[in-house]
Amino acid sequence: MTEPEADLENRRIDAVIFDMDGVLVESESYWTEEMHDIIDVAYPPAAEVTPADLTGVSIYDQYDTFGADLDMNVTREEYFALYDDVAESIYLERADVTEGAAELVRELQDAGLPVGLATSSFPQWVEWTLSRLDLEDVFDAEVLAPELDEPGKPEPFIYEEAARRLGVAPERCLVIEDSASGIEAAARAGAIVLAYRSPDSDGEQDVSRADAVADGPAELRERVRSLALDA
Repeated sequence: MTEPEADLENRRIDAVIFDMDGVLVESESYWTEEMHDIIDVAYPPAAEVTPADLTGVSIYDQYDTFGADLDMNVTREEYFALYDDVAESIYLERADVTEGAAELVRELQDAGLPVGLATSSFPQWVEWTLSRLDLEDVFDAEVLAPELDEPGKPEPFIYEEAARRLGVAPERCLVIEDSASGIEAAARAGAIVLAYRSPDSDGEQDVSRADAVADGPAELRERVRSLALDA
């Protein structure tokens, strides 16, 4: 943690912003499996790129950043297609929704806190996930990295924009993130960052930039309520 727990508990929170993959839906382990195959297909053999490097990063940012100096085996559009070919099965069939996540979002809203979504996923993938969670049109702001003209995570713009749309200063926002790139983005935006480690987390994501860590869905709900509702 980057600050004493007592200081964290005393920081004022006026809004809560959720990441999607790995937070609202337990999809990261499935994407990790698929990314091994995508890396084998798309990147040259000598590329030192791992799924942990790509987790939480927009697909186009992956291609433009990690593939910038490489002789990639596929075009930018073909790279996206590799992901899109498996996305529907992950979001609608294979990935479990995080226990209690939808109820937590609604609980925060019922308490009068603005709630946002900031994700590197594409609009159709977000639509599939929110439909499963019965959270369509519930978030006060939805910021999708592929729809922005600015670099995505780990750059801070996505969380600065989410805070702006919610009408709250970034430092008054609690962000729930699972990936190192997302945690870095939220921390650089000045937000209070709660890192979430799901039960099937591979433990490879660096959470050192987070202000607090929640292990598992029950602890996630407890920590969010403690920080955002009981303060």
